[in-house]
Amino acid sequence: MKKLYVLSILMACLIGAQAQWTQVGTALTGSVRSLWFTDENNGFAVGGNNSNLGYIAKTSDGGVNWTSASYSGTALLRSIFFTSADTGYTCGQGGLVLKTTDGGDTWSTLYTNVAQYFRAVAFVSADVGMLGGAAGTILRTTDAGSSWTTINLGQTTSDIIQLKMFDATTGFAVASSGTFVSGYIYRTTDGGETWEQVYSDANKGFLALTIIDASTIYAGGYGQTILKSTDGGDTWVSVYSGYAASSFRAAAHASADRIFMVDDGTGNLSNGSIVSTSDGGASWVDSAYTGIIWLCVSFPSASVGYASNTVGTIYKYYCAIPGTPDLSSDPLTICSGDTAVFSISDVDGATGYKWILPDGAYIIDGDGTTSVTVVFGITSGSISVFATGECADGEAAYEEITVNITPATPIITFDAGVLSSSAASGNQWYFNGDEIPGATGQTYTPTQNGTYSVMVTENGCSSQSEPYEVIGVGIMESDHNSIFTVSPNPMSDFTQITIENHYASQLIITDVQGRVIMQQPVNSSYVMKIGRQQLSEGMYMIRVMNEKDELLGLSKLLVQ
Repeated sequence: MKKLYVLSILMACLIGAQAQWTQVGTALTGSVRSLWFTDENNGFAVGGNNSNLGYIAKTSDGGVNWTSASYSGTALLRSIFFTSADTGYTCGQGGLVLKTTDGGDTWSTLYTNVAQYFRAVAFVSADVGMLGGAAGTILRTTDAGSSWTTINLGQTTSDIIQLKMFDATTGFAVASSGTFVSGYIYRTTDGGETWEQVYSDANKGFLALTIIDASTIYAGGYGQTILKSTDGGDTWVSVYSGYAASSFRAAAHASADRIFMVDDGTGNLSNGSIVSTSDGGASWVDSAYTGIIWLCVSFPSASVGYASNTVGTIYKYYCAIPGTPDLSSDPLTICSGDTAVFSISDVDGATGYKWILPDGAYIIDGDGTTSVTVVFGITSGSISVFATGECADGEAAYEEITVNITPATPIITFDAGVLSSSAASGNQWYFNGDEIPGATGQTYTPTQNGTYSVMVTENGCSSQSEPYEVIGVGIMESDHNSIFTVSPNPMSDFTQITIENHYASQLIITDVQGRVIMQQPVNSSYVMKIGRQQLSEGMYMIRVMNEKDELLGLSKLLVQ
């Protein structure tokens, strides 16, 4: 088996930090009710003060500095959503909807309905969007907010608090009464045209929502309750509950497994919590913050998140994601059954490494490390590796592998003085370990005694036969007329060996590889008859030895 070493020596990306929430700035004077970030640095905060004076603030440096956007109004703003870098919407008290078309620098009134209170806004395209309304209503637009159609959900006790869409058709909304009871969860599968109730709880209102995919959804609410669905909302199970009087106000996810819920701390002396999981809800960590009443959370990327509260301070979460390993991208051709070593440099921030192999390949050493030894099967494909991290896994690096099939191990047979390979082509014959120049046919006639082998090569992949020992080639038969005779020779049915020598002590018959077939004590006058059933077809060597184990006579016997 060949052993290949594939070594990569490029430097890995340097990224490193521990996961944490740190106050970085203040967005506005009052409560921040909603955050929207277009990337890790650029974002918006909306909310208001105790006099219901609404605010919109904008940051371009990751929440450190904020500037007030141009907005003149008294309505408390509750939600914000952008459909592009320039176009965004915010909504709130008094049924107010504002729109920007210049990236949030200026905002103008798009819609007002004094009978409403909009706490959620979401769009699935530039034109189609929805508002979460009061008393079990959702408003929908198909013309970018120029007109709205009201959809009644069949109950009037609870307001829509959060509304989020996974894609153009599938979305969910959660509802709660003003006292955080009478909770509902609704689902749409037609882009918001119709909604169905999929869950309700008379004792718990729901105010937090995040959608991982079309199947996996988390909802949070009163009593620090977290529900999870893994079947697209058909069924829901409780995966967490905490302080009875606290309520989760918002939720976001950094990845499919890393979910964050923020609460108001009502049941914990106004010490609000950020409750998180890193294993898809199997376990949760409750981190309480003294005197903070959390209201919103947003994750623009897997490594960066933002949260805010009733005093407008902005907290930033950062957790390094490992870089991409420096695995060579050069294609590699290898033979089935061969072993190869793949190595990468250490990636900063990595907690381990995950290697993914083509079908049939397997790791025999180093799994989970920067260097693995791999045995390949018969399937081509790519080998990939990515670094696992505390918060999320890094991007994978790939190397394409072409696997050529190693030919079957050839078998040597010997007949009538000729060696034959079981392979019809690709042969190279060897004598005593050395290549025989020009000996590339399926057969070879040995010219001297020794060890022969054959190597078969196809598409650069080779297999070596077992060694085959040949003896008796080039040995002259003794003048044994006065020692022994073999007749008939060649032998068809039988042959007779007649010995006439005063020094004869032993008769030995071997095959051409030197294996003893018969061994018989003899005397000076001895006759031995051998039948065809005792010897198979082939060439044999007959030796007569004296008491000192010295050769007295030698003859070939051909059995047909």
